[in-house]
Amino acid sequence: MRVPRRDTLQITMRLLSAQRSGLPRLPSNLAPADLTNPYADYDARRLYQFLNGYALTRDPGATYEYSNLGVGLLGFALAHIAGTSYENLVLQRITTPLGLASTRVTLAPDLGARLARGHQGEHEVSNWDLDALAGAGALRSTGADLARFLAAAMGLVKTPLDSAFRLTQVIQGDAGPTMRMGLGWHVIWPDSSPAYWHNGGTGGYHSFIGFDPRRKIGVVVLSNSSHSIDDIGFHSLNPSFSLATVRSAITLPAGALDDYVGEYQLAPGFVIAIRKTGDTLVAQATGQGAVPVYASARDEFFYRVVDAQISFVRDSTGKVSSLVLHQGGRDLPAPRRP
Repeated sequence: MRVPRRDTLQITMRLLSAQRSGLPRLPSNLAPADLTNPYADYDARRLYQFLNGYALTRDPGATYEYSNLGVGLLGFALAHIAGTSYENLVLQRITTPLGLASTRVTLAPDLGARLARGHQGEHEVSNWDLDALAGAGALRSTGADLARFLAAAMGLVKTPLDSAFRLTQVIQGDAGPTMRMGLGWHVIWPDSSPAYWHNGGTGGYHSFIGFDPRRKIGVVVLSNSSHSIDDIGFHSLNPSFSLATVRSAITLPAGALDDYVGEYQLAPGFVIAIRKTGDTLVAQATGQGAVPVYASARDEFFYRVVDAQISFVRDSTGKVSSLVLHQGGRDLPAPRRP
């Protein structure tokens, strides 16, 4: 395997954890046979194939860009160095020392019986399985285990991982105008002290953990729904964060949805395809399933499965030329592909 580099600059494990590797959000050869389980067949062979052929578009360390690929590669590399699987490595180094008995990738029958089934809207959906990119989201856990994890991260209990937790909280660089990045943690300043957080989402599930070390508050929010719960997590962490606006859908004039159909390039190797199914507009990001988006006004749409919105931008002739994805406090432009 050849890890991409740019001139003499190399991708390090620190840069992978700090989301500054220069790798794209997802590999371009992610082509799942089953869109309801998109990472299941992305194995080591495909990961090697992508890395051996990929050329970085910017210097490693130059800027922040969240990469599921980068986090997955970090877990893959650490397990390879340790000579074991990702799950066994996590058990040895983290869950066993912290006493997290219900945090696993593979669920034994007793844990499987307690698993809350994931849902998209009112429909139950399949769980995702991750192979080579297990580090990007293969772990399953409980509120009690994650509360114990947060207590250790905050230093409220003494554990063998105290020094490691302190290291993860060292700022590595900016992650936008109002956010910075530690190792794994996103960091925001709602007031005079930092708050650390991370979220996650797989098919039919969302999660949020965060803590404020000065106020000694930790928050865990888990949901077996595709609807984002980030606003609940942030608001519970600090009331200065507002709860999400409840948006109402409107019906646009007949034929109006045709204006938006097309592909929009959000990042290298990452496209949002907009299609029309009947009288509904659907959005499908690279490597993900198609989900409906709903109009709140002309050129303004919102997701119900995540806390995200899309604004379509028109050129001087009135033709839609790009979109802007509003998600996680960021406004991400994506020009329309020819």
